Amino acid sequence: MPYESIVIGTDGSETAARARRVASELARAIDATLVIVSGYEEPDPLLVEEWKRQAPQDMWWKLASSAVADEIVLKASKVAAAEGTKVETQVQEGNPGDILIDVAATKGAGLIVVGNKGMASGKRFLLGSVPNRVSHHAPCDVLIVRTVEKREKGLFENMLIGTDGSDTASKALEKAYALAGATGAKPSIIFVGEPAKGRLVLKEASERAPNEIETFLEDGNPAEKICDTAESKSFDLIVIGNKGMTGARRFLLGTVPNQVSHYSPTDTLIVKTT
Repeated sequence: MPYESIVIGTDGSETAARARRVASELARAIDATLVIVSGYEEPDPLLVEEWKRQAPQDMWWKLASSAVADEIVLKASKVAAAEGTKVETQVQEGNPGDILIDVAATKGAGLIVVGNKGMASGKRFLLGSVPNRVSHHAPCDVLIVRTVEKREKGLFENMLIGTDGSDTASKALEKAYALAGATGAKPSIIFVGEPAKGRLVLKEASERAPNEIETFLEDGNPAEKICDTAESKSFDLIVIGNKGMTGARRFLLGTVPNQVSHYSPTDTLIVKTT
């Protein structure tokens, strides 16, 4: 099983609900527990008192940020449980990105799921602050779900796996193959770089695949070629390994996965390989 537990954050928004639906469907497919998390920051007490003077007394409970977060998590967990997903919940005070990272570390989760926010153009997006922070500092794999438009389907039907033949890329490849097997998605592999090396890398990667798979050999900027191929071939998911570490339990993205995470036209799984 690729993951035993999956952490997903929610703020009650529609985009968060779209990411939650993907996380919930993935958790059911691999029999994982979905940990639904919401963060909050308590407002200034003087501001709360001012709000109370303007609100009916039976609504005062909603003026506490923790109560609102509790309500958001409860609603999301009820929906996920009704779908047949194993669910846990957690509400914490603090920065949402930091909370997701800490909960994943405490729970020993294998995956954090976040939705992207913000658009750079009609076909490209930049990450919002929370997914950007999580993608750079998570103690585990990170799935960035494209939530800028409604989804016609839930889980992935096909995935594009980036590889350069390195040890870290090989670890990402194995994780992608396991995920494909668990979800029924069809994997393909892409190498961007010198053709002679690429043919050898793709041959070795193909031989490790459970079934015959399609390969792509490209030359140019790796991040651009990966994103362009994913878009032109209508892939549902890009899988790529992270590179670079800072500290015992934190990691920084290398240049290619960082660029892919910001400009991917589809969902992106960043596999923690270092």
